[in-house]
Amino acid sequence: MVEADADEIHHDDLRRLGLAVGNALHAQPLHAPAVDIELQFLAAMPGQGVLLEAVDAGALRQGLQVDADVRVRGFDGCQEFSFASRVLQVFDYGQRNPPLAYALVGYPETVETRQVRRARRVRVSLPATARFADGRRVPGFVRNLSTAGALFESHVAPCAVGATFELHIATEFEGEPLELRLPASVCRLQEPDGTLCGIVFHDVPREDKLGLHYLVGRSE
Repeated sequence: MVEADADEIHHDDLRRLGLAVGNALHAQPLHAPAVDIELQFLAAMPGQGVLLEAVDAGALRQGLQVDADVRVRGFDGCQEFSFASRVLQVFDYGQRNPPLAYALVGYPETVETRQVRRARRVRVSLPATARFADGRRVPGFVRNLSTAGALFESHVAPCAVGATFELHIATEFEGEPLELRLPASVCRLQEPDGTLCGIVFHDVPREDKLGLHYLVGRSE
């Protein structure tokens, strides 16, 4: 079954995005929508707030004040996301070298997400193994597949967002065994425990790329 590229907006919980420390974010104060403040994600505390660090401390001081309404947005490699919030507190350490500035914004009730894909995907159920550089192997199944990425399910969490590995998929081509070796990284945790995660492929070798196109086309 082919799933068309999704551009509709969905609503999700922030925890399901699997954001890691250092992930790039942007904030726009609603009173000054032309202002774009670069931030880095530090921590999320459900029911309390989201702690963000300003890339440019001066820009944060100019654009975010306590009680200001803001929209925070980002991209995790698979999808764009954003949420509305309010600045609860600002921590300004401008006298330090280098200067530091943080903002604590309210924890959002919901996050708007929009899937961004460059390729059509098909629903499949293919045995696969995530193989890491340290020799660790995590078996599982590919639940949907495209030439750009996949949805990988396993019994244990393979890794966090941003981790890299090689996804091995055992299949066949014209009656002969075929094993695809696809360099990949985790871009999203579909489940908070990490057992279902979205991955994107990187620099796939030509032979494996041809096999991937064949496998996707065969499954349509």
